[in-house]
Amino acid sequence: MPDGASSLSETYQDWRVECVSNGDADRCVMVQVQVAQEGGQRVISVELNAPAADQAQGVVVMPFGFALAQGVTLSIDAETDGPKFGFSTCLPQGCFVPVSIDANMLDRLKSGGTLHIRGMPINGNEMVDYPISLKGFTAAFNRLNALR
Repeated sequence: MPDGASSLSETYQDWRVECVSNGDADRCVMVQVQVAQEGGQRVISVELNAPAADQAQGVVVMPFGFALAQGVTLSIDAETDGPKFGFSTCLPQGCFVPVSIDANMLDRLKSGGTLHIRGMPINGNEMVDYPISLKGFTAAFNRLNALR
């Protein structure tokens, strides 16, 4: 990390890059957390790392109440369909969805305006859409790669 710092937190519009040094290795991620206007509790979060310059992987933490067997779908802007990812587990913080983003989707994220994360509620018949702003996504991803 720069200047031997033990942690780093930088904001790139709607995304943050956060790093923590734990001795031999640095762990850096880019994060967006959405919170409820009332109460300020986390509703959904997206955390990504960059194992290579042309791919990303990480986790989406969803709220409770979704049909776990159906997973979630990620799409960009006006797309109605996209890759589907399954839930791995639920903990007190929420339900975790590991995601792996290839070069094609990464390019679309960099040029897009909104990432849509959609899931089916347990007792519903209509998908719930969580729009995630992509403002600052490219700058945050580039910074993440520079810190790798």
